[in-house]
Amino acid sequence: MTSLLQKINTLDTKVDGLDSSNLQTQITTNTNDISGIQSNKQNTLIAGDNITITGDTISSSGGDSVSNKMIYVTRNAYDTIPDVFSYDSEFTTIVRNNNAIFTFSNNNTITVLKAGLYKVEYNNAFRNRYYNDRANIRTVVTINDVIDFTIGGQNSCYARHRQYAAYASISGSFIFSLNANDFIKLNNTVWKSTADNTLLFDNNNPDFSMFGEDYRISQNSNFYAIQLLEGSNMLVTYLD
Repeated sequence: MTSLLQKINTLDTKVDGLDSSNLQTQITTNTNDISGIQSNKQNTLIAGDNITITGDTISSSGGDSVSNKMIYVTRNAYDTIPDVFSYDSEFTTIVRNNNAIFTFSNNNTITVLKAGLYKVEYNNAFRNRYYNDRANIRTVVTINDVIDFTIGGQNSCYARHRQYAAYASISGSFIFSLNANDFIKLNNTVWKSTADNTLLFDNNNPDFSMFGEDYRISQNSNFYAIQLLEGSNMLVTYLD
């Protein structure tokens, strides 16, 4: 085992062997090198999107958070639908919106300001308020007032007699590739059980494709006595 005295003698030898004349030069050189690294480092960093560099601090903001890329609209009261054969869902409240990507107009129209891929999600809640029979209600996503005919591009619900199971809801979730200034609506038609319906199996009148490509139904009843309820909503998210 090395004794304490031997360790002290070894340390003395190393200290005595230092070249003190060169030591200060090396310290100065190292200091200059470190100073150069400190002063030049910011010039080699390039801030990307939503990044800022201030002095020794690198910060980020915004980014690709989903909450910054959506519009969400809802109803805060029921709407008794007019006596019409086609009705675009109307919403009363903008819960969230990125004005750089979306606009909302006429209580029923969402316009996208950027080309890209968008996800459209919705829930329509209906009530058979006055009609004394059953009603089949369909909702489709329209782009520029054109109905999407893809299978799965539309959904339907079944409201019973006003005194029984009078409530029904429709939900959907679809992805669309859109151009700048394309606009989105939720279009609704109804098929009541009485004689005011027109049932058409006609490939030249492709209004309702839930039975497949070759058999499409035109729902020609009016919306008298049907309500769109509070809580109905539409959410559109910019994906890419």
